[in-house]
Amino acid sequence: MRMLKRVGIKGGRFCAIISSVALVGVASRTFADSIVVDGVTWNYTVNGDGSTVTLNGVNGNEQAKTANPSFDAAHIPWTFTNNDTSYTVTSFAAKLFQEWTNLTGELTIPGTVKGTLGVFQGCNGLTHLTLEEGLEEFPWYIFKNCKYIVGGVIVPSTVTTIPGGSFSWDQRITAAWIKGGATADAKTKFNVRSAFYGGQKLKFLLFGKNTQGDQLNHSETLLDDKANGCVVYVPDNGGWGKGTWSSNIGGNNTVLRYYGPGCDVDIATDDQNNIITVSPTTAETLQEALNLAPVFKSALGLDMKVSITNRIATVVTIPDAAYSSVMFDLHSWVTFKVATQQQLENTLASISADSMVIIDPDDATETLTVPEGRQVFVLMKEGDKIRIRPSGLVLYVK
Repeated sequence: MRMLKRVGIKGGRFCAIISSVALVGVASRTFADSIVVDGVTWNYTVNGDGSTVTLNGVNGNEQAKTANPSFDAAHIPWTFTNNDTSYTVTSFAAKLFQEWTNLTGELTIPGTVKGTLGVFQGCNGLTHLTLEEGLEEFPWYIFKNCKYIVGGVIVPSTVTTIPGGSFSWDQRITAAWIKGGATADAKTKFNVRSAFYGGQKLKFLLFGKNTQGDQLNHSETLLDDKANGCVVYVPDNGGWGKGTWSSNIGGNNTVLRYYGPGCDVDIATDDQNNIITVSPTTAETLQEALNLAPVFKSALGLDMKVSITNRIATVVTIPDAAYSSVMFDLHSWVTFKVATQQQLENTLASISADSMVIIDPDDATETLTVPEGRQVFVLMKEGDKIRIRPSGLVLYVK
């Protein structure tokens, strides 16, 4: 039995370093080196450059599920130090993590992992997923049946290929944003075959402007009947078979929106400030965006800016859950339905003071007072009364 030497690794934890493996009873093959983190032995091989490594075993097994130890995904040693040399994990064995049911918690895969990733299929102990810029290629079914991942998933712009079944049966994901390539010449290719099949809570999918649909005419659909009321935004860039693949989406009450200049809605994203700008041209697409705003915020961390450049006459309502994450850039008039004083104040707070606002108090249940200094048009009905006070316009409703 070799002696163990304790050295520090990232995060201030300490781990045991084994210069060569002599695992008793559980070893299935010989690995070059290994480290112990939180009681789990990670086997690795140093790559030719001498500073990067490939993770290729856990507790002496090429597939972690063979030993199936409990391990917090936040502690995966993506960087570590051995004998005063710092190492970075740039790759790992294709099936190392597959079906490791005791891999738990929040998984962050750093952008330093290059090339085709391994498979995390069946890692249903994971609760959150973060994918950093720099990752490049996904294998088939990479996150299939990770059924306890909640919230949203953002796929970095550096990912070039996303094959079918990538997020199938991830039952608790509510939104996904496939950023797409950095340029029009570097589109991210997305295979729609069962990509989000089984996504019961999925409400929103956004494909960036530099994405391209693949396998659009295949019999396997993007969603299935377990998804209800999902809105899918794809770019009008010629790469999504406009008007030809709606039967390949699937789901119940699914809405497919092409976005871009000349469409009913346009979309732009600002990664640095975590803002998505939605420019709807119809009341339907405006209301749709407002209804999605809470999902943008909670699942993807994006505040929504709504830019209106043409008159939208039909009345819209800002959902209560959206007020804290929506701001308006009004270049034309919009009519907002307001029922309570709090709803009126929240609506005005999301709109700059120099913008003209039209409110419709038809369903108001209490007297409404417009704050002093705000320019507001009011759609009146029979029985309504108006009084002007120094503190603002007071609207009495029946």
